[in-house]
Amino acid sequence: MELTEGVLFRKNLNPFRISGELFYTYTAPGSTAADGHRTNSTPSTFELFGIEPAVQYRFGEHWVGAAGVLFTVAGQNNIDAIYPNFSLYYCWDKKGSATMR
Repeated sequence: MELTEGVLFRKNLNPFRISGELFYTYTAPGSTAADGHRTNSTPSTFELFGIEPAVQYRFGEHWVGAAGVLFTVAGQNNIDAIYPNFSLYYCWDKKGSATMR
């Protein structure tokens, strides 16, 4: 079992919202398995530091698009990976439009 802790920041710069996260993931004490299966890596523990910058943009009244990249920075069993992510959200509030908070 792994646990993740992180610090998130956001800044609204109309029409964009800039965000980012610094996180730390680690294996719970006494845990030697991943997803219910024993690990065959050495060391068998896992810890990872990462960072994820992202930007969001509001398209019209209801649609928000987001793009970000997750970088693994350091840690045991670090796979030096880059994970891009893209999202499209349909949002509404009581007034019928997307709200960037």
